[in-house]
Amino acid sequence: MNRKNALAGLWLIGLGILFLVDFFWPGILILIGLSMIISAYMKDEPGSLPPSKTAAPVAPAVPEEPLTVEVEEKVVGAAVEAPLPAVLAGEGERLYLTSRLPEKCPACDAPMKANAEKMARDGDGTVECLFCGYRLTV
Repeated sequence: MNRKNALAGLWLIGLGILFLVDFFWPGILILIGLSMIISAYMKDEPGSLPPSKTAAPVAPAVPEEPLTVEVEEKVVGAAVEAPLPAVLAGEGERLYLTSRLPEKCPACDAPMKANAEKMARDGDGTVECLFCGYRLTV
């Protein structure tokens, strides 16, 4: 006898007895407790569960070496201008940064292009993933 049949029988017989003796209010609590006890102690039969499609989780691929792109430095007079964070950079620089980013982080598969506005590009041309902290050279 499997658990579903035992619970169905318990509820049908229990409700019938409760209506017969007019002991419904506290009796329903006893019926709920009995069904919880039966659920805890009886196991499902192996054939009663639908087949599950569980595959082993695949770890995200971590690149062997980070992507590299040379960053052009702007020369203003004799001083070298450091790149600004993506939020403060001009529209052209933000578009360039967004175009060079991969869709997902190589380490944690978090969206990188969607969060390009929030990322800061450092002076050495790297961008840090907002979720895992992976540094990607752009």
